Amino acid sequence: MGACMKPPRLAIVTSLCKGMTLFTHIHLRKDKFTNNKSVIVAQQISQGMGYLHARGIVHKDLKTKNIFLENGKVVITDFGLFSVTKLCFGNNARGDSLGIPPGWLCYLAPEVVRALRPH
Repeated sequence: MGACMKPPRLAIVTSLCKGMTLFTHIHLRKDKFTNNKSVIVAQQISQGMGYLHARGIVHKDLKTKNIFLENGKVVITDFGLFSVTKLCFGNNARGDSLGIPPGWLCYLAPEVVRALRPH
């Protein structure tokens, strides 16, 4: 597992997850979680998001379908819409172009596009 956050090479590598999504457990299988298990799952989700945020990654699509439970551990998945909080400048003559990774702009919500600021 790892990540490369040096534009233009942006990638996240994860291991294969054989568990079921939290969505499947709650909505399809109608599994009942004890209060203790619910707290453990919530803590693990918080720790996972803290890990991502500490590395400048904002998931932007966290939902029960993107959270797997595998052997008692939470796995956060689907980084297809993740973003880097620090966008870098391109290397044009004036040095003022903002580099957006290819294919991202058409998937960003309007409020996200409006909030884009070079850092």
